Order: sequence, then C-alpha cells, then structure tokens
Amino acid sequence: LHYPLRRQRQMCIRDSDITIAIGISEKDISASILLKTKYNFNDYINKYRIDTATKLIHQKFLDSHTTVSLVEKCGFNSYQSFFRAFKKNKSTTPKEYYLRRKEIKI
Repeated sequence: LHYPLRRQRQMCIRDSDITIAIGISEKDISASILLKTKYNFNDYINKYRIDTATKLIHQKFLDSHTTVSLVEKCGFNSYQSFFRAFKKNKSTTPKEYYLRRKEIKI
C-alpha cells in the first residue's frame, strides 16, 4: 500500500486509484485500512500526508519555503484541507507546530 502512496503523493489519491494499481476492490481496501489502522481511507491518507509535512518541518523545509509549498508537496489541494487535517492529527496549527519545533531546537 505504501508504494502507490509514495509514487502518487503529489496527486489526489482515491480508493479507485489504489484499486486500479493493485486490483483489489475499493470496499476491501477501505475495510483493510480500517481493520489495520483504525482510520477510514481519507483519514489514513491525510495522516500519511501530515506525517510527511511534520518530517519536512523537522528538516527545516519552512526555513526556505512557503507554507503553500509545503501544502502542495504533501499532496493537499488546498491550504484549508491541510490546515484541518493538521489540526486533527497534531492538535495544533501548522504555524504553532513549526514555531514550537523551532524553539526546541534553539
């Protein structure tokens, strides 16, 4: 499952994309993700993307790039959806997370 996600990270990933790539029905894919991770499909994809964003933040990506660049690099189509997913996964805003990490490292 991780291979198609890495390969298509910059695109909008849907159940049907993975179905085509691996030949398993959308229902079975969603059920498997839910069973293994306790996340529904969209939450799982968003968690993967937010994990990517936090890794990039730790690698100082935002020191030389904009937040919009981070949003796009992680595969989100809008800042609003990124912001909501980030807040849901990390219980803080992207800016607060960045500033807190920056303070810790100083």
